[in-house]
Amino acid sequence: MRHRKITFYLGTTVIGSILLVLLLLVGLELIFSFVNELRFVGTGQYATAQAFLTIILLLPSQIAQLFPMAALVGCLLGLSTLATRSELVILRAAGLSITDITLALFKMGFILVLLAWLLGEVVAPITDKWAHAAKSVSLSSGQALGTQHGIWMRDGPLFVHIQSIEKENRLLGVTRYQMNDNLELTASSTAQSAIYEDDHWVLSHVAHTHFYPDHTESSVEPSEIWYSHIAPEILGIVGDRTLEELNIIELWRSIGYRAKNHLDPRPYQLAFWQKVARPLSTFVMIFLAIPFVFGPLRQSTMGLRLLVGILVGFAFYTLSQLFGPLVIVYPIPPIVGAFLPAILFLMIGLGLLKKSH
Repeated sequence: MRHRKITFYLGTTVIGSILLVLLLLVGLELIFSFVNELRFVGTGQYATAQAFLTIILLLPSQIAQLFPMAALVGCLLGLSTLATRSELVILRAAGLSITDITLALFKMGFILVLLAWLLGEVVAPITDKWAHAAKSVSLSSGQALGTQHGIWMRDGPLFVHIQSIEKENRLLGVTRYQMNDNLELTASSTAQSAIYEDDHWVLSHVAHTHFYPDHTESSVEPSEIWYSHIAPEILGIVGDRTLEELNIIELWRSIGYRAKNHLDPRPYQLAFWQKVARPLSTFVMIFLAIPFVFGPLRQSTMGLRLLVGILVGFAFYTLSQLFGPLVIVYPIPPIVGAFLPAILFLMIGLGLLKKSH
């Protein structure tokens, strides 16, 4: 019973510190995000209200991304506060070992880690899609709409569906539907790909179908020039989607789709394993706070510990971002690129903790 009360007190103190740090980090991120969104204000129908709405909708995703660093700095803050008040010495005198304290932090932190993971995998993909769709419509003045199954655009009498945007000037799966004044379908065409050159698009492997009152006619062209008001700049706005908008299930399906269609699945594989590894990364960040308090920095001030924690968190974030391009460029398995930063920092933490005994 006594150990339960001690565990609860220790956990609630650290959890409170984590939430405080998370609040501060999210506040800073909101300020920077709002300044970044202001550069789009005035484009199309995008106003300050839409910019603010976009930031609010992207908030769950930002919380999920910032949580590992908040866990590290928050744990350092909470444990340093207890150390400053000599409460850690009392806990050790009461019979709690460093392992007991670590397990207590993991037990209480598990709830926050689970909530952060659910926020990133259930809520964030939905709100990210809402933010992206609303921003696309406003910036393009209603000309474009991004959906889960591709992008819809209006080009005069044509309604155009684009399956995916590889680059701003390269499209895959372009389907055009032509309507008459009564909005009746008169013709359709499907192109395997499209590349923008000068002032027009070059379509490849185009299949045409014309609809008449009593029959239909079909034809196939190896290539076709298409003059359109759909500019690469607009596609750059609409196609500015990140893999964070996809949850684990959607990423897994996308990996299978790209593999079947001979497209590079490695970016999607990396994003998938990074999402799987995120809870482990958070627990590693929580664990790293232990050797900083009981190890080489136990005689240091709280400010120095927090500074070291921020630097370590920044180093972990930088290393995680660095492995992304390396996995894409070099033949490194995506699962290695996703889990290796957490494993490396776990080994560093174990080494520092071993020296503290």
